[in-house]
Amino acid sequence: MLYTLLLSLTILGADFQEDPRLDRAGEAAKRFLDEAHLSKPPSRADVKKLGTSSLLIVSVGDYLFRIFLETGEILSVSNGGHITSRIRNLEVREPSFIRTAAELEPKLRAMLARLGVPRAWKTDALSLRYDESKDEGDMQDRCGVARIVVSERTGELPFHGFDNRAELESDPVTGDLLRFFIHRRCRAVPGVQRIEAARAKEIAVAEYAGNRSHIPYAPETPLPKTPELGYCPSQEHQRKPMAEWRDLPSLLSWKVPFDDEINAYVVVNAEDGSILWRSWLNLSKPPTIGN
Repeated sequence: MLYTLLLSLTILGADFQEDPRLDRAGEAAKRFLDEAHLSKPPSRADVKKLGTSSLLIVSVGDYLFRIFLETGEILSVSNGGHITSRIRNLEVREPSFIRTAAELEPKLRAMLARLGVPRAWKTDALSLRYDESKDEGDMQDRCGVARIVVSERTGELPFHGFDNRAELESDPVTGDLLRFFIHRRCRAVPGVQRIEAARAKEIAVAEYAGNRSHIPYAPETPLPKTPELGYCPSQEHQRKPMAEWRDLPSLLSWKVPFDDEINAYVVVNAEDGSILWRSWLNLSKPPTIGN
């Protein structure tokens, strides 16, 4: 019996190694580096599967990718080769890639464009930190970081719950990519607004009040803020594997945020008043995410 089990595991391992999707993921990672002019990719890409999940870890040179097994879509990239040198660095380097705050957004926007992020996506956040002095033995990374967050809008309206978003971090001294991720989860479905903001707030307050026991540090009296119109998919999509969180139909909706310690919010369908999203809920179960 033991021999049969070992033989079965060997066969399964061989089948996985011969899976053409692994080769596709490796080629996708190398093509990404080449087209983005990040580095000349080596001929070899090491591909590993994360347990039973649908995520692959692909190592190409100094870069580490997370790629979906089924689709070959790149979820994130990080530059592991720079981590050690940044931690060991003791000097305060003179910035040469981004010298001033005025250069921050144009330089990072150009990098995003090379990585395939649509130019129409709006900037949500920008931050810039230059090198800080440190003592020998300090294991913190005190080298500078330039960061940008962008997201898609539909007719200037944002997505709620899930979204379409990209984040990038770069070294302001060298211009090297440190970290990048992107997801395209939502697809706006045209709709007609029949629920006004005031009514959406009433619905959201009732939902919040009825769930106070599930909301950490919820005040006794709900304190809603100004509703924001946008698009939101059904939260039921969280039950799907992460690889299927793509182009989810998103309906015209009101996001009603609350003044509390966890920044809770409720998303109300702007057409029929139904609840689309409750921020304090997480319908994803650990065995489901990435399966």
